[in-house]
Amino acid sequence: MINILFILLLITCNLVTIFFFKKLVLLIPEFALSTLLTSLVHKEFYIAIASGCLAVVVYLFILHRMELSRMMPLLSALLTVATSLTGFFYFGESVTLLKVIALFAVTSGVILISL
Repeated sequence: MINILFILLLITCNLVTIFFFKKLVLLIPEFALSTLLTSLVHKEFYIAIASGCLAVVVYLFILHRMELSRMMPLLSALLTVATSLTGFFYFGESVTLLKVIALFAVTSGVILISL
């Protein structure tokens, strides 16, 4: 049970990192070296870095508690679904029937591999 809680914490940290990096990219009109330097003044950059660092610490903690072959499939399936939902709800990314079917197929396959 505690392992699942840490996996959910890891997914949350990853989602926060992805969310704030995406917000940062939307704030910057074009990608160039100069825009990388200007991203340092945005709070989104620091939130993304902090949550990414926390995700690494939680990931290492989970690696000590779970078998890699059981953790990674579960983590990748849940993170794929959570990232897709975040993109849809927060960033207005398109959702097609093909994407839903593909997401279901990938998630099902990853879960079946971990059994």
